[in-house]
Amino acid sequence: MAGAVSIASYAQRTTTLRCEGKLVTLGDSKRTVEAVCGLPSFVDVSHVEKTVREYEKFTADHHVKDRTQHASPDNIEKDYDFVQEHTESIDREKWTYNFGPSRFTQTLMFENNRLCSIETGGYGYSKDVTTSPHVQIGDSKAIVMMKYGKPADTYKRSESETLESYDRVKGHLSVKFIKKPVDHEEWVYDFGPDRFQEKLVFVADHLVNVEKLKDRGLKK
Repeated sequence: MAGAVSIASYAQRTTTLRCEGKLVTLGDSKRTVEAVCGLPSFVDVSHVEKTVREYEKFTADHHVKDRTQHASPDNIEKDYDFVQEHTESIDREKWTYNFGPSRFTQTLMFENNRLCSIETGGYGYSKDVTTSPHVQIGDSKAIVMMKYGKPADTYKRSESETLESYDRVKGHLSVKFIKKPVDHEEWVYDFGPDRFQEKLVFVADHLVNVEKLKDRGLKK
């Protein structure tokens, strides 16, 4: 790790982050951030597809009566003229830094190689699993990795969901479709022959279940 982070006060979101006396700021590249703050403790990679469809309200020239005032998925084509559509592919990387129990964690989000958000979390965790706190439902993969370290085995399958949003400004309608992955992951931890193995289940980056397995660990 290149250096420790210094922050004046706790803030959930910020626009800059100080590492070893140097600042990284929104818009910086991954290479710049790594050069200043070092390698992150955990990296989560995803791909998002954003499609935006633009519409304009029918004008009087159409001579169409009884048009409704609000568009919906059922009546857009009746009330609006389609103008254009464009799709953007966004590569996302979420970097989480764990600087130990005396400092706050930092989560940095990159989109297409550029830093777009910085979030300050709670205090970090010791790398010693025997003294780290137990995981809790709702923990992110990054937090679990900080608490328990790298799992002995993993399994992953991916689905996707599409979120729709509508933005109306006077006669203009913008319909946004965000298609994002919903990953289902299972992590198995081996804590040695004195403890049973544990299977942790994640959905969309959040821990949803912890199951003790029948087999004891093998790691010494």
